[in-house]
Amino acid sequence: MKYCVLIPARAGSKGVKNKNKRICAGKPLINYTIEAAQASFKSNDIFISTNDHDIVDICKNLNINTSYKRPDSLAQSDSKMIDVVKDFASWLNANNQDYDNIILLQVTSPLRTSTHINEAVSLFDKKRNDHINLLVSVVEVPHNFICDSQYQETYGDTICGSNERISTRQNKTKYIARNGPAILIMNRNFILNTESFYSNDFIIYRMDRLSSIDIDDENDFITAEYLLNIFRK
Repeated sequence: MKYCVLIPARAGSKGVKNKNKRICAGKPLINYTIEAAQASFKSNDIFISTNDHDIVDICKNLNINTSYKRPDSLAQSDSKMIDVVKDFASWLNANNQDYDNIILLQVTSPLRTSTHINEAVSLFDKKRNDHINLLVSVVEVPHNFICDSQYQETYGDTICGSNERISTRQNKTKYIARNGPAILIMNRNFILNTESFYSNDFIIYRMDRLSSIDIDDENDFITAEYLLNIFRK
C-alpha cells in the first residue's frame, strides 16, 4: 500500500498565537513534525495543508510538497479536521495521485518521532481490513485524572470512575484517550465516504506519555519546549 503524509498547519490559533510557526527549542514548531515525517517518507510524499505563506516558505525550504492549497473556508478556527482531510483526499483524486492511505500528523505533537510513525504504519498494514480503515494513536490516562464515583466525569469518549469508590492507584481501572491524536492513519476511500473519523472500529496505537504531549495552550508549549531541549539536543 502506498502512503502519503498530510501536515495541517493553518495560520493563527487561539490557545497559542501562531503556534505552528512559533520558535520552540530553536526552530519553528512545525519543523519537528516535518523532520519526523522525512525520516520515514520521501519529501515529495509529504504534503502541507495551510493558508499561511510563512509556513509555505518553511516547507519549501525543507523540500516539502506544497502543491495542495488549503481553501480559506477550511482554515477557520471552527473548521473540522475531517473536512480538511476529505478536501485533501478529493484533491488527490482530482490530480491522479495514487496513494492508498493518508497519515495525518498534527504539528502540535512535536515529541512524536519517526519510530512512532513507522510502528503505526506497520500496525496499520498488519491489522487493516475491509471493516477497519483507521488507526488512532492513544495514551494511557494518568491515574490522578481518573475520578472517584462521586466525581464521575467524561474523558474523551470514555467514562472515568466506577460504581465503587477507588482508594489506591493500583486498583483504579486503566483508561486510554486520543493523544491529539499525534498519528491518524486512514484509507483514502474510507475518508471520502464518511462524516467522522471514528464512525467505525479503529486500530489503536499506544504511545508513552512524554511523546504524547499535545500543545493546546501556553503551559503545553512550555512543557514541550523543555522536553525538546532535553531529548532533541
